[in-house]
Amino acid sequence: MTVGSELSIGEVLSKSNRNLEWLRDNYDELKQKYDKQWIIIDNQSVIHSASSYSEIMKAMQTENKNTAIVKFMTSEPVAMFF
Repeated sequence: MTVGSELSIGEVLSKSNRNLEWLRDNYDELKQKYDKQWIIIDNQSVIHSASSYSEIMKAMQTENKNTAIVKFMTSEPVAMFF
């Protein structure tokens, strides 16, 4: 089965996983460089950044990437409650 006309589901999952690993490995540097910005990551690099959610969603539609990751970056500590 393919997603769109280009990639199989396995390929999409594999590329998405590589993007997540790259985000994890480069998180400290990225949060400093893109503090308080939204970013799109694809092919293990930042392909777009924006200051607002609406801007990044507009860019995401333009990119039309099945494997991209959208993430808000901040250098401030984030409290998590479970």
